[in-house]
Amino acid sequence: MLAQLSGRLRRDKKLKCAALKEAFVALRGVFAIRALLRVFFYGAQRGIWKVAHMQNTIVTACDRNYIWGAYILTASLRFHGGTDKIHVLAEDFRDEDRALLEQFDNVTVFDEKHSTGRGVNTQKPEAIKTATTELITWMDADCMAVGNVEPLLRYCPDRFQIRARGPEENSEVYRRQYRQGDGEGGVPLHILAQWQEDVAQREEPAQNTTVITNCFVLNRSHLPFIDFWEQQMKRVLRPGGGVVDARNLAYQMTDESTLSSLFAFFSDAPDIGEFQLDKDPANHLAHFSLQPKPWVGWRKPMLTYFDPLMEIIKWARESGYKTPEIPFSLQAHYKPFSVLSANLRNVRANTRSATSRLIRRVKRGSAN
Repeated sequence: MLAQLSGRLRRDKKLKCAALKEAFVALRGVFAIRALLRVFFYGAQRGIWKVAHMQNTIVTACDRNYIWGAYILTASLRFHGGTDKIHVLAEDFRDEDRALLEQFDNVTVFDEKHSTGRGVNTQKPEAIKTATTELITWMDADCMAVGNVEPLLRYCPDRFQIRARGPEENSEVYRRQYRQGDGEGGVPLHILAQWQEDVAQREEPAQNTTVITNCFVLNRSHLPFIDFWEQQMKRVLRPGGGVVDARNLAYQMTDESTLSSLFAFFSDAPDIGEFQLDKDPANHLAHFSLQPKPWVGWRKPMLTYFDPLMEIIKWARESGYKTPEIPFSLQAHYKPFSVLSANLRNVRANTRSATSRLIRRVKRGSAN
């Protein structure tokens, strides 16, 4: 009798365990469904499903000196599977230059109509306003896509996605302009004062840093801000000042300094979204910021992009696309010479930089 009772208890225990397992599985299923429903309704509320399909136009501007740059940007975007519209605002392009870019799908070249007299870099607003899509992305004509970057352009569609400099970068940019009482890492006080006077809206800066304008993403709702940027550049930049204007202390970086001043003191400046195109080595935007450019000669920090660029040019030619005349520096079989010249440029640049630092140190010592 004891044996029968013991067996029944064991069976009941197993039945209870089985029932508990079934109940747990069912409950887990309910929680999973509820979680999915929450994600769905949250996504619908925030427009997440819509974001992936938001139309975007990539815009750039250049003159004939940068035809290779515009070609590299366009070809790299298409090589990596990008399909977004591309608009190129062109200055002094010939018909054959236009054809080199428009041979790629969904590319339109616009003739520059409103010369600013201040350089192609100040024509960014005009290029931006050629787009009719909800999202608009500016990319400098000396950039190259590494991987498919188009999903990254839709990361924060309601914000102005742009990279802000960190303290060390600001210290490097303004190393010659800091004065006594300035805290390094931000914008010098005398420059902030000039920006505040010129913008004449906020009393205190909303941010004490600068932004980088080689690439940024905006929403159409930000176009009034772009209009103000355009008008402000006409007010504060000197004609013929170039990309960098050392004589205009508060706006040495011209279009970039002007935009930074607006993010600091313009009362209706849009919220900045976190920049996404410099985070993933497999999917990012390379910027050939140094001189010379790769179609003229290579700089050592840029050599990591030599082989990827050669692959893009090879793909373009094998796919039947015409290229501009290929210079020495963009021919794969001359890579050893490109590497050698890049290293020699690096030595020369380092020597010049060290000499400048020494001279500044001597001058500071003499002043004291």
